[in-house]
Amino acid sequence: AASWYRKAADEGYAEAEERLGNLYESRADWIEKGLDRFDQQQAVYWYSKSAKQGNDDARKRLVSIYGFGHISPDAESIQWLIAAGQNGDANSQYALGKVYEDGRGVAKDFGQAFIWYQKSAKQGNTNADYSLGRMYDSGSGATKNHLEALHFYRVAAEGVARVGDRGGGG
Repeated sequence: AASWYRKAADEGYAEAEERLGNLYESRADWIEKGLDRFDQQQAVYWYSKSAKQGNDDARKRLVSIYGFGHISPDAESIQWLIAAGQNGDANSQYALGKVYEDGRGVAKDFGQAFIWYQKSAKQGNTNADYSLGRMYDSGSGATKNHLEALHFYRVAAEGVARVGDRGGGG
């Protein structure tokens, strides 16, 4: 399958680019799919090409990688994240919090990280709740406040428990 996706992706087909990104990102079965190695950088490359053509699924995968991975977004991807975050996308808001907190693709800015985590948490993102708890706990980006930290840790734990009760993932 990988060779066919590669041929179509090389011709500029957005869906093939996105699928090739999926193959490179997949950790469990990349050998089975005919790739020579797991390569998150290649996944980002193909997702970015697809996203530039308007593929929303590719953009969502990039948001996930930037929020949970260790790859720094490029300037264009930062602009996509900001636009999506300003339009209320909780996952993009969380990803922006992470990139600002870690200084990946932007200057490290705990204040900006805190702001984006707050926006995401207000929409029920438990990862953002947990991150706010960490920031209050450490005093990074917020005034150190153990009661606030405990509150956000509790909200995050309750959110994870609710998802678990529905049979979903965390």
